[in-house]
Amino acid sequence: MVRLETAKTQFVVKPFLDEISKMKFREKVMGELVGIVPRKLDVSTLLDVVRKYADIMMHTMERYFVLEDTMEITDKIAQDVMKNVMKYAKILKKDPENYEARAEIMWCGSLSHNGLTGCGTCGGDWATHLIEHELGGMFDVAHGAGLAAVWGSWARYVMDEKPERFAQFAVDVMGVEESDDVKSTALKGIEAVEEFYRMIEMPTNMKELGINPTDEQIKDMAMKATNHDTQQLGAFKKLSAKDLVEIYKTAK
Repeated sequence: MVRLETAKTQFVVKPFLDEISKMKFREKVMGELVGIVPRKLDVSTLLDVVRKYADIMMHTMERYFVLEDTMEITDKIAQDVMKNVMKYAKILKKDPENYEARAEIMWCGSLSHNGLTGCGTCGGDWATHLIEHELGGMFDVAHGAGLAAVWGSWARYVMDEKPERFAQFAVDVMGVEESDDVKSTALKGIEAVEEFYRMIEMPTNMKELGINPTDEQIKDMAMKATNHDTQQLGAFKKLSAKDLVEIYKTAK
């Protein structure tokens, strides 16, 4: 038996949904859970929803990019979550009221945030989140938009630690054609993520985010993120305050 709980009530669903049809299941259960997108959307609400797509992607990528060997099943779950987000984000960009797409995005959000896509690993990198937290704290930018703005810079900076992992991501998630040039494939995958972010009107650098931090502000953010350079961030590559300065500068 599978027990699903919402704020209102509980539903017990038998395996294979033998007592209620797929449609009734969606009406009764998913209808209450799909609150990630309100029924009626104004412009500001729609922008907030779009930012959630970036955050779902980022929570999954934070767990995906690790140095140790991973479980194939964990990789496949993470890869399909990311592919699903991109597929249905495109649909929702054209049709924000599409119920099926909204339900798919909601479920992707649950899977990306519950730790499942990090099973069998160190738990993830999380440097991008910590880099963005300082950016958001100083400039009051939306979390998802801030993540989108700095991820490409982080990815290019750390990629050489294990380029084959980025190449795998490029091929299995972003649909890049596989080649013998691992680094080139990896870079194309990073570029493909940035293309997706632009498609959903998310920034891929700080200029597109609408900010232009000074060198002093960048140093300040780097020092705060690393507790005055006493801690290193990340798992894919350990990052010092000096590393963060370079990542922030490249993201401008």
